[in-house]
Amino acid sequence: MPALLAWGFGAEDARRVDRAVLLLSGEDSGPWFAAVRALVLSWLPRAEDVVVPGAGHALTVTHPGEVAAAVRSFLRRNPMPA
Repeated sequence: MPALLAWGFGAEDARRVDRAVLLLSGEDSGPWFAAVRALVLSWLPRAEDVVVPGAGHALTVTHPGEVAAAVRSFLRRNPMPA
C-alpha cells in the first residue's frame, strides 16, 4: 500500500498512453470513485467506459460474470500483440 500511495499518475502521464483502455467501474462504488472515473475518462479519450449496474467497488467478487464479459468483449475488439 505505501508504494501505491507514493505512486503518481497525472494528465501528463496519461497523454503518453496510446492504447485502448478499459475502465470498468461499479455503479454503486460511491462518489469518490465516480469522481476518479470522470477524471480518468477526461485524461484517456480512448478509454472504454463500462459501468456494472448494482455493483460496488468489489465488482470482480460480486459480479464476476459481468466483469468477465466486459473484459472478453474489450479484448476481442482490442487484441493484444503476441
